[in-house]
Amino acid sequence: MHVQIRPLDLASETDIAQLNALDEAMDRDRFGGSEPFTVEQRRAVLRDTPYWRMQHWVAVAEPMDGGETIVATASTHEALQENLEAIHVGIEVHPAFRGHGIATALLEQALIPAIRASGRTLVDAGAEIPAEGDPDDPALPANRLAARLGLSCKNIGVCRMLPLPLEESLLERLAAEAAEKQGAYRIERWDDGVPEEHLAAYGRLLTQLELDDPSEELEFEAPEFPAERIRVMEQRHREQGKRSILAVAIAPDGTLAGNSEVQFQEGEATTVG
Repeated sequence: MHVQIRPLDLASETDIAQLNALDEAMDRDRFGGSEPFTVEQRRAVLRDTPYWRMQHWVAVAEPMDGGETIVATASTHEALQENLEAIHVGIEVHPAFRGHGIATALLEQALIPAIRASGRTLVDAGAEIPAEGDPDDPALPANRLAARLGLSCKNIGVCRMLPLPLEESLLERLAAEAAEKQGAYRIERWDDGVPEEHLAAYGRLLTQLELDDPSEELEFEAPEFPAERIRVMEQRHREQGKRSILAVAIAPDGTLAGNSEVQFQEGEATTVG
């Protein structure tokens, strides 16, 4: 199989459509479902902001029947306001094309040159490991690539999934449990954005949540979230076709003490954060 490594063409309808198809295949393999994006929504995901810049490459295969197909991607992500010594990298390979050295080619031809050109001294990456897998298994694709970059595991998280819709009885039980523990705190719900009068307080909450995140040995500088950064985040969500529902817990003194967020595309898959 002949595979070509090249930069992703953001102006190409074909490239973005094939990238969408690859992303959906990856999600089906990992989670059993996918969240479809239009071409313009995917472009919104890939655009830079005043807070970070990204680079993207693709591995293009030429199947026996002719034409070209994007079968893998690589990317870098560089924060521009904090963590200025770090560069985040990632590789995704279609499940049907794994085991052919495509990830290695992306690493050698795209990511390693990009890391060197960035001048940044700390490289980090994330990867999925099956629930039944051993995170220390050197044979895992994620660990093989990490070894090539000299990366070591610093933090492990768990992704949980729950089929929708939920049983009404479960929702009623959870609501009753929450009411018992709520005390003097009150819950406020915001649809599609943070109200102007709460922007500063919500930014402080987001920063504190980053600081409180159990990052184990991961080196990480928590970002600040001024009002303009929150608005940039909200605008990107809209451009991606997403809606959001925010719930915040407000302490008796008016301090925002916690949050819960649901992002969704109407009629499509739902993501809870």
